[in-house]
Amino acid sequence: IINPYAHKILVDVYVDAQVDEILERVWIRYLDLEPSIPQQKTLGARFTTHAAAAIIALYETLLAVGENEESATKLIYQIAWELYSLMGDLPWFMGGAFTQDGFKRLKLATDAFRMFPFGSPAYLWRDVDAGEGVVGFDCLRCPVAEYFASHNLSELCVQTFCNLDFPLAEQWGASLERTETIASGAPHCDFRW
Repeated sequence: IINPYAHKILVDVYVDAQVDEILERVWIRYLDLEPSIPQQKTLGARFTTHAAAAIIALYETLLAVGENEESATKLIYQIAWELYSLMGDLPWFMGGAFTQDGFKRLKLATDAFRMFPFGSPAYLWRDVDAGEGVVGFDCLRCPVAEYFASHNLSELCVQTFCNLDFPLAEQWGASLERTETIASGAPHCDFRW
């Protein structure tokens, strides 16, 4: 799933043969990391934690071929956004099948995302009354943040995983305010759409 999107971004920096070599190294490293991925209770959490391992493998590989931390992180963010924006299309379109009211559609889309891939019990959620016109909830447990932390890469999680929610909000015709994340050391992530 990842290779075509990674290739699309990396080909702007590397020639095709280098991209192929980088991706081959990524999947070798991913297989090394795979035993460290904790078992999850939901299919969605299995998907997201395996995606986290792939991000770590890509990050380590990009560092090994000479990228610095900042440029490696930016490349990964671009690749991740290519995939995440597609993932965001389905709940948005599904919400549109029920209503064209922007707020109601946003509520349906965020609820759908909290079912898959970010469903309970692997992810824990608390709805929050954030005022009129705001979809508010907190994430109390995030297996992705836990996985990145277990590899001492929490900032990579924030920059390549957590920050994808901001352009997703724009894709959904909204804006997101979030002041803290579990990955940055907070007790929860606060989502206010």
